[in-house]
Amino acid sequence: MGYDDDESEPAPASGDVGAAAAVYRGGGCSRCKILAHVLTWKQPYFETLLQKRLEAFDPSPESMADLIEEVETYHDYVFTLHFEQLPSHIGIHRVCVVLLNLTRLDISYGINRIPCSSG
Repeated sequence: MGYDDDESEPAPASGDVGAAAAVYRGGGCSRCKILAHVLTWKQPYFETLLQKRLEAFDPSPESMADLIEEVETYHDYVFTLHFEQLPSHIGIHRVCVVLLNLTRLDISYGINRIPCSSG
């Protein structure tokens, strides 16, 4: 039941928080080095959740205020933020202002999945 020092898959960011806790506590998360995350499952879980939320955020059905309100609920656990695409082109500074513990921000601008329209 030990934790790997090598990288592999994290627990999925969507779904039940309790299920994610069980995966992290049970050794299912070997991508996150448990010592690097101060022996808690919450930091890697919420960092991954925020990454996926920002990458999938669509401002037309969702409001920026709702996103900020969500981030405020778990901002204490986000120290590192990494994302590879930001198709919504939102002002990331509005999210960073809420993340008081943010010590590292890693952004790669691009888009991974371009929606195709048949025509």
